[in-house]
Amino acid sequence: MWNQSPLTVSGDLVFRNGLSPAIAIDVKTSAPVAVQTGTDGAKIPGISFDSWETRVLLTPRVTIANAPSEWFDLQRHWWKGTTDPGVAPAPFKARNAMPIESDWAFHALDPVPHGAPPPMSPNGPIRSVMIPRGHANI
Repeated sequence: MWNQSPLTVSGDLVFRNGLSPAIAIDVKTSAPVAVQTGTDGAKIPGISFDSWETRVLLTPRVTIANAPSEWFDLQRHWWKGTTDPGVAPAPFKARNAMPIESDWAFHALDPVPHGAPPPMSPNGPIRSVMIPRGHANI
């Protein structure tokens, strides 16, 4: 978002199309920004801009897997005014993938206790290898 005015302005950022992110993050400050959800939808009220200020807010997407396709579609429409881009490509369908949207999560690894033995591989303990100076291109 960009304030194209030499004056300080403020307003509400209203999400449309049923989008309702749980949180937003201000890119400049890395601070979380609260999103209010009501009967009229989700919004971030009272965003203020200094003169000529640019603000970027990140929100998580529900359909992150479609983001690259949507980006290319956006670019395709952006440049449509210059030359005919031809027939739009078919929507992307992954052949060697399975949907994991409904049941997935990140799991933290258990911390290794102090003084624990090194991890084991089928071939014995994992050891670091030192490459002698001058032989880095092996």
